[in-house]
Amino acid sequence: MAKFKRLEIYDDLLSPDYDYKVALDGRGTGKTHNFLGTLVEIARLVTLRVLCTREYQNSIADSSKAEIEMFIHDNGYTDEFKITEHRIYHKGTGSIFIFRGLARNPTGLKSIPKIDIALIEECEDITENSLVNVLMPTIRQDGSELWIIGNNKHKTNAVAQMFVENEPPPRTRVFKHTYHDNPHTSAKFIREAEHIKKTRPALYRHLYLGEYLDTSELKMVRHITIQDDYPTYKDDDMVVIGVDIARKGGDPTTIYVRRGRSIMVYESHDEMDIDILGPILGNMMLSYRPDFVNVDSTGHGSWLPDALKAYGIPVHAINFASVASDPEKYANKRTELYGLAEDYFIDGGGIPNNPTLIQELESSFYIPNKKNIAQMISKDDIRKIINRSTDHADGFCLTLETHGKDMFKRENTVESAVKRKKLTQSVLNSGKFRR
Repeated sequence: MAKFKRLEIYDDLLSPDYDYKVALDGRGTGKTHNFLGTLVEIARLVTLRVLCTREYQNSIADSSKAEIEMFIHDNGYTDEFKITEHRIYHKGTGSIFIFRGLARNPTGLKSIPKIDIALIEECEDITENSLVNVLMPTIRQDGSELWIIGNNKHKTNAVAQMFVENEPPPRTRVFKHTYHDNPHTSAKFIREAEHIKKTRPALYRHLYLGEYLDTSELKMVRHITIQDDYPTYKDDDMVVIGVDIARKGGDPTTIYVRRGRSIMVYESHDEMDIDILGPILGNMMLSYRPDFVNVDSTGHGSWLPDALKAYGIPVHAINFASVASDPEKYANKRTELYGLAEDYFIDGGGIPNNPTLIQELESSFYIPNKKNIAQMISKDDIRKIINRSTDHADGFCLTLETHGKDMFKRENTVESAVKRKKLTQSVLNSGKFRR
């Protein structure tokens, strides 16, 4: 049975001289284990109200609750704690661990009374509003502390601006260590780190030294080809329509139609009202007879597939956050689609000379996650680089999902022809269109 022994480099976690304790270390320093472990050990000795938070927490599974539970069990403390679905209590001291996201329920966080320690995880995702206007007002009582864990991607991140780029608040302790400072770092970990240091030095500096992300080595799409002004098509070319729905003010809804190795047409609309999109897509289906219509159903786009049924338009809902078809290579569906874009260009595909689309593809970067699987940086991070979302690139990449079929060539079978005819007929049967 393991017994927790905090690394000396994190002994200042126990110091009452600091109100802000910030670990911006690289991987392999043990920061998460030491921060969480120290919180549990304090909770066993004194009454403590701990808020464990991050910007996005869609469910309790996204929180650090499972890691804290494992620490409790591994160190033989199971009988001391009561663990419920959403909280953890210490039976003796009355300490409580609360798990909440910042982005979706800011008013709920403000209503939590007397937080002694607030722990921010994945601080690179924290917005200035969440940090300054939501979280910090909850820890203003004497003796309360803010603990922060993460690895800032950009100097524009809220945590980097507050604690690194500008003079930090009084009573701040910033930990900055590497895996070399951790005596428990395994030989295997060191071999992997040294290999990345040799082959991808910019990535190494970010992941293992905690430096800002240098995106020069991390493009998802490295090969972009501009198609002919008047591309030629084959009768058996696969035809796919991709639709990316606007989410924030100023973002467009984009529609791309791909045939084989070229884009036939693309459109951009400021509105995402179904009364506008329905007729546009219905007419496109009648004109191009696609094999698939793929619609981004992530978040705000989840309403569209059902709404389009009224127009007789059967679509494939693609959730960018869902599991990839090849989960050993890509962390989620969005990353996989951009990986398919690279394959598309390597295999002779092209796009129109659209500067917006080209810039968005060139600005789509990834970093390996903790399992060393490629994961694209968030749309918000890309927005910080190019001052907009990747709506055109998303619309284009949605045309590359062919649901297990060949990317370029449709099946010239009776079954395939009947399927396309049914798609067209469903639009006509809606009564909203004529040939």
